[in-house]
Amino acid sequence: MKKILSLLCCVPFLFSIAACAPLPSDDGDIDEPPAIVDPEPDPEPKPDPKPDPKPDPEPDLDPIVKEHNYLKDTLFTDGFRLSKLDEGAPDYHTKPLVTANSGAAPTWTIAQWSSKYDLMEGTRASRFGEYTFTYDKTTPAAKSVSVNTKTGDLTITLNAEVEYENDRVENQPWPCVLMEQSWYGDELIRIADMQSLTMRMDYKITKLEDKMHGAVNAGLHCAQAVWYVTLQNRNYDSPDYGKYIWFGILLYDNRLAGTVSDLFAAEDGGKEENTGAFIYQPSSSEWSETGLVPDVEQATELRFDLLKAARSAYDLAIERNYLGSTKFDDLYIGSTNFGFEVTGTYNVSADFSNLGIIWEEKANKPPAQNKG
Repeated sequence: MKKILSLLCCVPFLFSIAACAPLPSDDGDIDEPPAIVDPEPDPEPKPDPKPDPKPDPEPDLDPIVKEHNYLKDTLFTDGFRLSKLDEGAPDYHTKPLVTANSGAAPTWTIAQWSSKYDLMEGTRASRFGEYTFTYDKTTPAAKSVSVNTKTGDLTITLNAEVEYENDRVENQPWPCVLMEQSWYGDELIRIADMQSLTMRMDYKITKLEDKMHGAVNAGLHCAQAVWYVTLQNRNYDSPDYGKYIWFGILLYDNRLAGTVSDLFAAEDGGKEENTGAFIYQPSSSEWSETGLVPDVEQATELRFDLLKAARSAYDLAIERNYLGSTKFDDLYIGSTNFGFEVTGTYNVSADFSNLGIIWEEKANKPPAQNKG
């Protein structure tokens, strides 16, 4: 800008050369030419704006791994097949108890063996995905099963005070309400193929009412909640195809609540109609969070990998000659049931949820079999 102004001062048709010369001051000195001030100096260049900071990268998330749940229809949307009452000649109603999916073939069965009262003759109520089946022609209602098909929550109630006119005696059948499921063919999973095999259930016993008429005989009278799976020989090529062990978790027993239950290993018996199969129940110290059999109103999260105990059950069953020539590699999970068996005059109820038999296979498995 200063150079431009100086050049303008020396242009001939605007100013003379003299006009461009410095003028003397009064004292004879020659004044310095005045400094030319730029009235509007160029602004200092602005620094380049900083780029917006890059957002932090999203953290690496673990990939979602779909669990392998052996149980089918854990929301109970396909309803239930219902057993009749005579355990000695097991039979089932042709009409299902319908929940969300009308017309579906149920994979669950409700067993109500040795009861006086048939849920098929009861009432059905539904509301917002909840379905309740109740035999309500007695006071109190003999039994009920309620499911939430959105969450998979299940409630089972059995009021045995209306089942027993007198307290149960030796070899007398007892009522039950059990949820059952079975597997066949390619559905079957072999125990020897498994890296882990976890029984999973959240549950709480919500009611125990003692309605005994007389003195309790601890060998005859109890209220039990149980969960069994069958460790079954399903190798068609085995001469002992079909033989099995009842492998069970004693979820609740009013005689043992709050204590450590011992290992129970014996033949299925106690009534005229029984399977004669070997029963194996590990101690509560092996599966309970506290080591104790849970008590009423005690919320319990069961997470039990049964692989080690299954081997122990097999070894003991072989020793006691229950499985014949069955090899451990011949054993599959053939069926399961859970719920109440009530051998005394007690009213009981429980909530169940988060059901699963969760399995993971080994990388190296024994040779495949002709299973079915």
